[in-house]
This record gives sequence, structure tokens and C-alpha cells, in this order.
Amino acid sequence: MPADAARAGLPKVTPEIAEARARFRLGVWLRANGRAAEGDRQMNAASRLHPDSWSMWRQAADLDEVGKASGPDFWKRVQALGDRPYYPPPKL
Repeated sequence: MPADAARAGLPKVTPEIAEARARFRLGVWLRANGRAAEGDRQMNAASRLHPDSWSMWRQAADLDEVGKASGPDFWKRVQALGDRPYYPPPKL
């Protein structure tokens, strides 16, 4: 597959997604540097901006409690998808 065709099939990064990624990284840094409450606020804002990000949810869950990213809260979230896929299928 040509690179242009592969790139065209990738999800678009919106300004909200870009901001969510930045806020999430800031939140992780803040938590790691003793400012957990402020870090949590940034990570919560990131989740509001990009609620479909499973990656951010899993990383935040494991920061909260090791193993939480694969525990009951994770499975409730998966089941809430209903017929929607966990990740969209690739366009090959």
C-alpha cells in the first residue's frame, strides 16, 4: 500500500485530541512530581476532550491502581460499547 493511501486511512488528529494528549502528558508529569491532585485534573480534562482514547484511560487507570486497567472498571467500559468496536477496524 502506498504511504499516501495508508496515511489517508489514519484517524485525523483534531485540535481537541492534540490538547488532550498534551494535558494527559502534563498530568502524568505532575503526578510523578508530587502534584497528584493537579495531575488528576489535567488527566480528567484530557479524557473529556478525547473520551474515545482507550490508551489514556488505561494509562491513567494503572497510575491510580496497578491492575485497574484490566479490572472490572475496564470490562464495564468495554461492555458499554455495545456493538461499537473497541478500536475501528483498519482500512487496508
